[in-house]
Amino acid sequence: MKAICVSAAVTSLFLTSPAVAQQKPSELLSLFFRNHLDRILSPIGQPKPVPLPHARITQLREQFADQFSKAPDKDKSIYQAAVSVCDAVSSAMDERQKAIASLQASRAVHAPSDLGAQRKDIPTRGSLGDAELAGLELQREAHEEQNRKQEARQNDAFFNTQLKTNWSQRAAQLRQNINALYARERDAERMADQAKAAPVPAAPSPAPPP
Repeated sequence: MKAICVSAAVTSLFLTSPAVAQQKPSELLSLFFRNHLDRILSPIGQPKPVPLPHARITQLREQFADQFSKAPDKDKSIYQAAVSVCDAVSSAMDERQKAIASLQASRAVHAPSDLGAQRKDIPTRGSLGDAELAGLELQREAHEEQNRKQEARQNDAFFNTQLKTNWSQRAAQLRQNINALYARERDAERMADQAKAAPVPAAPSPAPPP
């Protein structure tokens, strides 16, 4: 029990230490990207579902929004840009979930394989010729049924492939947008650092008395 308490205390101390508290938004976002972005934008239709970090991006957004409210005016653009990055990531996760839902729906609904089928009544009584015709009719219907099922499978496969392709193209656009917003946030940090490093002009010396 004591070991658990000590461990919790150490963890709390680490999370509130100046080194962690003073991390720039770009550093926190970069770490998030390394751990999650490729999975968020990975292809859909994988055997195992990809876990999405909704809780983590929400936590980062709340942190940046809180820092925005407390930051001086000259630094607010940094946190505003960081919030925009979080919003873009959340939107990407929402789009991924919608694409997966569409794919699952398409797999659950298959094209009817008996569409357009025209079956003839097979006589139960009649001559030998009638029986032979009935047998040929059964063979024809079985062949047509097989063709219709194959066509339905091909249509399903085409539609599923199209959904996957659409997501891959959209994921590339989402990545480009997220990267652009992240670059804007880093530019805001760089400009703020340059402003802090700029030397303060010295006050002019008073003019000597006449």
